[in-house]
Amino acid sequence: MKSTRANLIAASVIALGMMASAASPALAKCTKKNPLFGFEYYVADKHCPKAKVMQKVVNKTTPNKVVEKKTPAIKTATKLPAADPGVKEVQVLLAQAGYKPGPADGVKGGATTRALNNFRETLGLPSSTSHGNLMLALKRAAASNVSATKKKKAKSSKKADIKVMQMQLAKLGYEPGPADGVSRPATANALGYFRQNYGVPHSAPHNEQMAALERISSR
Repeated sequence: MKSTRANLIAASVIALGMMASAASPALAKCTKKNPLFGFEYYVADKHCPKAKVMQKVVNKTTPNKVVEKKTPAIKTATKLPAADPGVKEVQVLLAQAGYKPGPADGVKGGATTRALNNFRETLGLPSSTSHGNLMLALKRAAASNVSATKKKKAKSSKKADIKVMQMQLAKLGYEPGPADGVSRPATANALGYFRQNYGVPHSAPHNEQMAALERISSR
């Protein structure tokens, strides 16, 4: 009787162990072999060390991604060279003399050096020329070029005025010649006829004669 009961208990334990092993492979690792009967049985222990190790391995297979934040590079300000008043004066004079030294910022760059070398070559000044003589030559060249520029602008303005006068005389029916800004005898004769016909004195200032011509031609 006892033998039959023991056999039933053993068979139940074997069945439970087999069911647990089949239901979960992880639980199958938590089984032990019975030394007396030779069968394996499940260790009903929720703190099974192998189960814990298995859980840790699963966690390691899916690590959390760490996003690295890139710190933007800090740009350092470029230190500009200090302006030199003497260099700025040279740049202004070179520009007035008709050369191209670049901006008058007091910094001797490549453009300033080239302009100064061109100026020396034009005047035949050696590199050993003293600073005082170089500045004197620069001032003379600058003054001469400024004066020539003013004369050129005045001549251009005078030519433009003559051209306008020729157009106005032609509009009134006179024959001053082509409206090209060139003063010729035909232009002078047409202006004389205009003064005679409209009572403008010959001795009147030129600007008054031009004002009368503009006023009458714009009617």
